Amino acid sequence: MTKNEETLDAVKMMRSIRDRISKEINGMTFEQQQAYIRERLGDGYGARFGCSRTETSPEPPPSRELGMNFD
Repeated sequence: MTKNEETLDAVKMMRSIRDRISKEINGMTFEQQQAYIRERLGDGYGARFGCSRTETSPEPPPSRELGMNFD
C-alpha cells in the first residue's frame, strides 16, 4: 500500500454513523424514531439495490416446522 492510499476503518465509520443518529433521535418517542427511520429509508433498503423485501427476506417458517416448541 502506498502513502496515498486511504484505508477504510469500518468500525470507526460505524461508530460515527451510530453516534450521529443517536444525537438526531435523542428525545424522540418510539413512534417518532420509527418515522425517522422510514423517512431515511424511503422506498426501503432493498429498493435501492433493485430488489424487494420479499425477494431478500422471505417469511420464516413457523417455529413448529423448525422443530421448536415454545408452548
